[in-house]
Amino acid sequence: MLKLVVNPGTEQVWEIPLAEGVTVLGSDPASEFAIAHGTVSPAHCEIQVTDAVAVVRDLGSAGGTFINEEPVANARLAPGQTLRLGGVALTLVSDAPGPGDPPVARRIPVSATAGTMVAASQVCKFHPRAAATWHCGHCRTNFCDLCVNVRRVGETARHLCRKCGNDCSPVEVRYVAPVVENFYKLLPGVFAYPLRGNGAVLMVAGTVVFLILGNIGRLSRFVPLYGMIFGLGFTVFAAGYMFNYFKNIVQSSARGEDLLPDWPDYSDWTTDILDPFKQMLALIVLWFGPAILIALVMLQYHLAPFGSWGTLPVWLDKYGGLIAMATLAVGALFAPMGMLMLAMFDSIAALNPVPIIQSILRIPLAYLVAAAVFELVLVAYVAVDRFAYLLGAPLLLTGLVTGFLELYAFTTGMRILGLLYRTNKERLGWFND
Repeated sequence: MLKLVVNPGTEQVWEIPLAEGVTVLGSDPASEFAIAHGTVSPAHCEIQVTDAVAVVRDLGSAGGTFINEEPVANARLAPGQTLRLGGVALTLVSDAPGPGDPPVARRIPVSATAGTMVAASQVCKFHPRAAATWHCGHCRTNFCDLCVNVRRVGETARHLCRKCGNDCSPVEVRYVAPVVENFYKLLPGVFAYPLRGNGAVLMVAGTVVFLILGNIGRLSRFVPLYGMIFGLGFTVFAAGYMFNYFKNIVQSSARGEDLLPDWPDYSDWTTDILDPFKQMLALIVLWFGPAILIALVMLQYHLAPFGSWGTLPVWLDKYGGLIAMATLAVGALFAPMGMLMLAMFDSIAALNPVPIIQSILRIPLAYLVAAAVFELVLVAYVAVDRFAYLLGAPLLLTGLVTGFLELYAFTTGMRILGLLYRTNKERLGWFND
């Protein structure tokens, strides 16, 4: 019997048995085997098992489906290979369960009762582009032909709900045109997004917590040696955690969620803090490093004691400012796509300039609009931040206001990037074969 071992080699290991037929994997709590993780879409992928051969098909997930770290849309999964759904690893094995094996997720046994004809105009729960052909009266859920279990009893074929085991009833299918989301129509809503639902509470709580952490980090630097190390650790923690949260915003928006996600849990220093911090650092160095380097060299030449650094080259003295501005503009143009690809692929390798440029060229107008609005929001925040300090308001009040506006600006920007992918994922084609 085939089965998937979820989180192999960790304390959170568990198993998903793969029976003959189709098994849909995702984070939807109502699904048969729910994988609760921020990078897993509600209906992430499906696995078709036929004669002990497993074939994986991605269902348009936001985080992508990978076999041995290669993105796939439809591919065979062999025993021993690693399947990754967003940030969750699963290993396919074919041995039968034995003593001491991890707990197995079981189907809920429910006695089957025959259903009646049900009129419906809905689509399949797991395949939004497919019209529903079966309805489970117990779960009140609609499915297409791929999403029900077929069991033959003599000459009769029973179509059973994969969640509860009840008989499904055929539905009268009426075509419903799929909802096509338009990026430009969704764009105005990004400014209200951070405050929807309990977003305002999340934003205020985040502002207060990070203001406290920032002040602790700054004060600790006045303590010799250990204080500086402690302050550096605080800085890495705050930046890594925040960048991880920003990636979650992009991913949740790309999945179709319209409320701000909760602050992520912290369970592992490397995965939750250090890896996001390194990704953030790589993004900054790649796209803004040249401009920063030129500016620092020019500044050092001008501030150093006379002649100690030699003479600044004439061309750099004359055009250095323009070169720095030009490289800064190039970085500002490409960095938003780099951030989007970092969030979706969760790998520094996603910062490869070639696929970034290719992706921009596939959706040039939408991307330029997204990048322009994103950066205008950040410019507006910087302007308000400078103005607040010039007013001479109390430091604590200024810190709270500017901290909130900074979080609001970046949250809005991440929402823009998530919507850009959500409305253009087919044209981008990142997770297609």
